[in-house]
Order: sequence, then structure tokens, then C-alpha cells
Amino acid sequence: MSHPNSPLLSVQGVELCFGPQRVLTQVDLAVHAGELIALIGPSGCGKSTLLRAIAGLQDPDAGSISFLNRQLFSSNGSIPPEQRAIGLVFQDGAVFPHLSVLDNLTFGLRGLSSSERGTRGKTVARLLGIEELLHRSPHQLSGGQLQRVALGRALAPEPALLLLDEPFAHLDVVLRDQLRRELFDTLRALQIPTLLVTHDRDEAALADRVYLMDSGQIVQTATPSVLRDKPTNTFAATFFAGSSLLSGHVRGATFEAGRWRFPAGDSLDDGERQLVVLPDSIEAVAPGHGDLQGVLVRREQRGGLPLALVAESSLTEAEGADDLDRSQPGRPPQCWVLATDSTPSAAGAPVGLQFRRPHFHCF
Repeated sequence: MSHPNSPLLSVQGVELCFGPQRVLTQVDLAVHAGELIALIGPSGCGKSTLLRAIAGLQDPDAGSISFLNRQLFSSNGSIPPEQRAIGLVFQDGAVFPHLSVLDNLTFGLRGLSSSERGTRGKTVARLLGIEELLHRSPHQLSGGQLQRVALGRALAPEPALLLLDEPFAHLDVVLRDQLRRELFDTLRALQIPTLLVTHDRDEAALADRVYLMDSGQIVQTATPSVLRDKPTNTFAATFFAGSSLLSGHVRGATFEAGRWRFPAGDSLDDGERQLVVLPDSIEAVAPGHGDLQGVLVRREQRGGLPLALVAESSLTEAEGADDLDRSQPGRPPQCWVLATDSTPSAAGAPVGLQFRRPHFHCF
């Protein structure tokens, strides 16, 4: 997606410390009109802190944040949260327990008559499918209904930007998938630019662009497909796409790790390197065939793709169960990750693995 115009939201060089601990380091981020942006990374990497800084709930120590050509934060000062025209939804929704659903939806509407507030609340309720709940109290609602109310309350003032901090984290899998697709469709229909904080790769795969974060820094910015296929480092490759990782040496344009030999290209000098094997470079074949033999550990979704985790046959299922994100230096990984839904469905079933046309990245 190209963006010839200036971004609506621009975060530049933002830094933030909690005492001696640096939480954000030189963070740059932009959201353009109508975009749905995902900010993803492991727990504790600074995602929610960055969101709070944009919302005005936490002032950075350095950098600048501008929105709609207005400086929200800089060395000259900070604009209060209520003056930023930004909607914010947290994990737990935090609806007001003493107010009805309709009163929750209209709580943030200022400068409107009672009739206008009621009309706006009913319109948002219709968008989110909670019209029949308008006169109920929060204690009469399910978790999914409560989160719809929280989302509606953020949408009712027609914010120029919506910030979502893992809003589906507390919902069960089926409800989470349903609600996030409905919400994303609504946001795109309304053309509300949105910044979503998540640790869920499948959730991030639905975004227009993804900012991948680690240890307070932006590691890579790309569309979900580019992030899967062209990671810029081993963290990007393993965290988002679940690629397999080999530690070895490059010698004469060949990567060597134990019994494995792969072309490394002519641009790398000899020395210790890590090779990322993307999931679509490995194909499941019949047991007894292929380059190696293994057993299925589990199947899962990651980054919008169905993946299979296969442990080499010399390893037990228990040994391979937690190795999707790591490898052992100096030897092939205990487990190989492949993008396929054609493997056997039962854990422990034998499967052959065949390397296809190399789709590797060497770092």
C-alpha cells in the first residue's frame, strides 16, 4: 500500500525510561488515513507503553508525537489525553458497572443533546450487533458483549484515530476470531485509522502493515506477507513466521550445519552464520521418503498460515514440544516448521520432510 500523503499519526525518535530501565528506544511509527496497523512483539517489549504514550497517558522522555498536523508531545510540552481526539480500548474493556449499555456507549459524547447522544449510541450499537442490549446492565452481559460495549464507547465520539490494546485477549478462540473480523470490517468501512497492539500473529496478519517490536525497538516494518517471506533478521523470521533456524558456518558460498549443506550466495563472507529456513521451503511427504524423517508434534496457525511442527525421529515429542521459536547452536534444530495443512492430524504420526527450492535467509 503506497501513501503519497503525510501520515495522520507520526511518532519520531520516541524514548522512554522507567527509572534506570529503558523501555522505548528511538521508536518511529506512522499511521496513514484508513490504515489498520498492527504493533506486535513478545510480552514486555514496550508495545502497550508506546500506545499509552500516543494516547497521552504516559509522557516520553524524548522524541515527538504529532497527529492531524498537531504536536501532541514534544520538548515543548504535552497535550492532555482528552484533547487528542483519540479512542482507546484496553484488554478488559473497563465499562462502567453502574451505567446501562446505552449510557456506557454515550458516556464520552460531549456537546450533543440528549436526543443526539441516544441516536449516536443506537447507531454504534447497530454496527456492533448489540442493539438488543441497550437497556441491560454490564453484569448481565457476557465477556464478548462487554468488549463490544467497550469498543462501541470508543467509536461513538467518532475518533480520528483508534488505539486497541489487545482488546480480544480475554475472549475464547472462536469468539475472538469472530469479533476481530467483524470489528476490522467495521473499521475499514468507516475508514477509521487504527493502531492495534497484539502478540497474536494471526491477528497481525489481518492488518495492512505490521510493526514488529523487540526490547523497546522497532525491528521491522512491512506488510504481513513481506514480514513472513523477507525477514530482516532471525528474530523477525522466527517470531512472526515460525521459521526454522540453523546455526553453522559459511564456507565458500555454502552454509554448513552438521550434515546439512545449503547455498548461501556469494555476498556473505566465510564465518559463523545463522540460516533461516522459511516454512514454505519444506514439504511433507510420505514416511520413508524425503530428506529426513520425523514425527508430528502439533499443528497451529501463525501469521495467518497453517503450520506443522515436526520433530526429527531421533527426538521424542516432549523434547520438541517447545522448540518452535528456538534452535540448538551447532546442529540442526530439534524441530522443523513447515507451512502445510497436509500433514497427519495425530500427534506422533510419522512424516517425511523434503526440502523444496531453497527459500532461505542467511544472517
